[in-house]
Amino acid sequence: MKKIYTIIGITSILILSAISLLANITFESSAKGTVNNKISFIDSEEILKNLDLNKIEKQTKELYGENYKEIISRKEVASEYIQQIDGLFSQNLYSINYPDYYGGKYINDEGNLVVEIITSSIPKKSDKTYQNFSNIISNRDDITIKYVENSYNELDIVNQQIISYFKSGNEFEGFIGSYIDEKRNLVIVELENDSASSQNKFKNEVINSNLIKIVNGTMAMFSASTLNSGAPLPTVAPPGGHCSVGYRAKLNGVAGFVTAGHCVKGIEYIIDGDVKTSKIEGNIDAAFVSFGKYTPSNALQYNTYPSTTLKLNESLPYLAPASPLAKSGATTNLTIGNVATTSWSGYVSDGSKKYYLTDLLKAELNCTDGDSGGVVFTTDSKGNLGGYVLGIISACSHSTLSNSAYIVKINNIKSNMNVSRY
Repeated sequence: MKKIYTIIGITSILILSAISLLANITFESSAKGTVNNKISFIDSEEILKNLDLNKIEKQTKELYGENYKEIISRKEVASEYIQQIDGLFSQNLYSINYPDYYGGKYINDEGNLVVEIITSSIPKKSDKTYQNFSNIISNRDDITIKYVENSYNELDIVNQQIISYFKSGNEFEGFIGSYIDEKRNLVIVELENDSASSQNKFKNEVINSNLIKIVNGTMAMFSASTLNSGAPLPTVAPPGGHCSVGYRAKLNGVAGFVTAGHCVKGIEYIIDGDVKTSKIEGNIDAAFVSFGKYTPSNALQYNTYPSTTLKLNESLPYLAPASPLAKSGATTNLTIGNVATTSWSGYVSDGSKKYYLTDLLKAELNCTDGDSGGVVFTTDSKGNLGGYVLGIISACSHSTLSNSAYIVKINNIKSNMNVSRY
């Protein structure tokens, strides 16, 4: 069984290494070639004095502007509408069965919900599905109805065809990923080279559909520092390797935490924790690590706001493009952003090997090396950081236009690993 060294301070769960915030850790080789740990914990109040308490507000203003409180408040209302609308339709753990008149939904720049409707598929008043349609279009004045051409079901069929092509082992040079863009009412295909010749080649070899828009993309990289054999232990801050704690969970009654699967790949022995299970395939990049002496909590490291405790949800909350979220990781700490899509599938790389992952959240969210495994969660207009857990960071990509985070969904982690929140 793999062992993983990890040291967690009493008030901290977020940083797998307990690195730069709660502990100064040095490792010295003894004459016999073993490893000794020297640990000196820093008082948490001293840490808080050095924190920039305006960091969160500054990020929020940069994201939404001066009237950010109003926008986030409207987004909260939009999130409630999303739950009400999706609750009208039958669903399972993985998907919602949308009617043919439904084109998608997203939150606009003002924070209001936009629902897309297919005019040609609107049910007749005599149809048994008309009541749900009526509930959607007459819900509230602050919901905008937008009429579009393509149903969500049609977009999903095209996107699933692309997913099937690559899950079957087929390759296309320069392909990054695909997802349903509900705002544009199209399936987006990301290519490293989106020239006309590359686009034509993709259409000829993979799929040719007028529901597809091909754009330039950047390869997502696993956001963990190097964990090769012989490298510094992943309990040490850079230049050594490290990852981040995701969220507290249990597996078969054993307490521990969830982190990214690639964080523990190749790790055989580190301190006081067993890697019980890990997986990097399909819709999952996750691992469950048990604790011996130390026990994680549901409290966030950042505790200067009214509420910083993660809720005990085990399924993904209702989301739409532009739903607000935040993450906490060992390197970039707390960052806030928006959902870009709830349906991203594509390649992520560890620098030497590519993995095709499916059904990830993609977010406009800053992250980098060492943030892998960090928890991603919802926020609200009152400054509460502790919210519903959405999942964990798997990978990050950076371009001149934006930073993106790729997030493994909490419901996929639960169904694949059978872990439970507590």
